[in-house]
Amino acid sequence: GIAGYLSDGEIDDCYNAGAVNAPASNESSSLIGYAGGYTGSASTIHNSYSSGMLDNYTTFEYRGVLGSYFNQSILDIQNAYYDYQSSGLDTVSIGFMSTAQLTSGEPLPGFDTTVWYFQKGFYPRLRAIMDNETALLSAAPMFLQNGENGHKVKSNFSLSTANGITWGVYKDGEAVKNGTGITVDGANVTLTGTYGYDHLLAINSNNEYKYYDIYAITSAYSGSGTEADPYLIKTKADLEMLADAVNVYKQNHRGDFFKMTNDIDLELDKNFTGIATQKGTTFFNGTFDGGNHTVHQLYLDPNSGQKKYTGLFGLCGAASTIKNVRVAADSKINAYRYGAAVVGYSEGKVINCRNYANVDAYDVYTGGVIGVLVGTTAVADSCYNSGTVSSGLGTVGGVVGYN
Repeated sequence: GIAGYLSDGEIDDCYNAGAVNAPASNESSSLIGYAGGYTGSASTIHNSYSSGMLDNYTTFEYRGVLGSYFNQSILDIQNAYYDYQSSGLDTVSIGFMSTAQLTSGEPLPGFDTTVWYFQKGFYPRLRAIMDNETALLSAAPMFLQNGENGHKVKSNFSLSTANGITWGVYKDGEAVKNGTGITVDGANVTLTGTYGYDHLLAINSNNEYKYYDIYAITSAYSGSGTEADPYLIKTKADLEMLADAVNVYKQNHRGDFFKMTNDIDLELDKNFTGIATQKGTTFFNGTFDGGNHTVHQLYLDPNSGQKKYTGLFGLCGAASTIKNVRVAADSKINAYRYGAAVVGYSEGKVINCRNYANVDAYDVYTGGVIGVLVGTTAVADSCYNSGTVSSGLGTVGGVVGYN
């Protein structure tokens, strides 16, 4: 947001309100992408913050303000903050603050009030430029509710329209009221009740803008998505809705819980290509409990859908748990690479899952239950396969193809 690469330099009294969109990069962040340097030098980031949207791939402890560094011993970060709600990050890191904290009007720790202007209901801005139109745009917040962040919005929320700021959803080159998951009406945003992925624009009188990605959650499931009251998966339509959530609307459902309530017949439907089948961008990171119920007539084939990461779940992240799922022998599972009946590729937990279908692959990394299981958080426990697993090139296993 401020600098892509910092080496033997200083970032002091700076802020970012723009979007940083680098979902496949581990050297990007809201303030600095990468801090380099050499022995005897130092890269410093002091008294700076970001209120912008951020989409990056790093798991670094300073993820919200810094993507990566060369040597921590020559890195000096003090009083660097980011708004975890507007950022949309699904995990918090060092320096996180809520929108309420950043817009409280109280000086941020370490910030000089002769340099910075603090006003309740707005983000801080530099006194030297505090009244220009661009600075007033940067200061305008959205007020997400209940600690929610932009990547998972379940509640209606409000916007700041002071200083002539207007808001809308980007569509076909214009700012409109109605998006896929939200409707904007002045200072109020209402969820439509369906999954949605929208660009929310804030625009000033000079037609300058900033934007936030808003990932809205549907209210169509029974349940609230908590461990005590999970979203209930009752029908084929429910499974299809979950697949669209991850594949189309980029919702990874981190921290949410799902539970099947009965057997589901997918009717060998070729339009169902699995849940979380987009490489590199959207992993399923929730908890899915099959309830020891069975998925019948699951049809997966690389010629009709996803060529890699084949399974009822294609890609499962480190925070995911897939448990108590059964795939029936009447299913037809054909894969190209990274394929299995239950999970194609997992960095999380797969527990007490069973497959009875044959799994055939053209290439490598194929298993009956899990195709590939990797990472420090990856676990396979009490899983069973009775289907025949075959591969054109090898690296196959009855339960796990590659670990």
